[in-house]
Amino acid sequence: MLVGFVAAATVPTPPPGQPTVEAELLAPSPAPELATVGAVVPTPARWIAADGRLRTAQVWAEAGLAEGDTITLVVDGSGRPLTPQPRYDDPTIVGLIAACATALTCWAMLAFMVAVWRRRLDALDDEQWESGWAAIEPQWSGRS
Repeated sequence: MLVGFVAAATVPTPPPGQPTVEAELLAPSPAPELATVGAVVPTPARWIAADGRLRTAQVWAEAGLAEGDTITLVVDGSGRPLTPQPRYDDPTIVGLIAACATALTCWAMLAFMVAVWRRRLDALDDEQWESGWAAIEPQWSGRS
């Protein structure tokens, strides 16, 4: 589940004025998992920050890129890459949320039905107790 969530992340779109750099991939980015379209995966890359220093780190790149390919990397003021934001319109995420909501609803309905059934059984037991006591009480108390 966590792998699917990470794979469903999207590379951030820079806000106006946010610096970007061209980063070179130091290794090929892993191929996407089955049925994962547009996945981004952590891949080692290097780039030159605004201060002129060479930086190397794991960055989020589209799956399936080759070593040496360049990507546009969104960085903060010190040249560190920004992390991707989760994309909730991904079918995997929507499916997981729907499955969890369905399971929770089913459990809630089951708990409600058990509570109603238990109350009905208690009411039947009370009726049987009252009718039984009404028959035995006069003999037991000596009023018969």
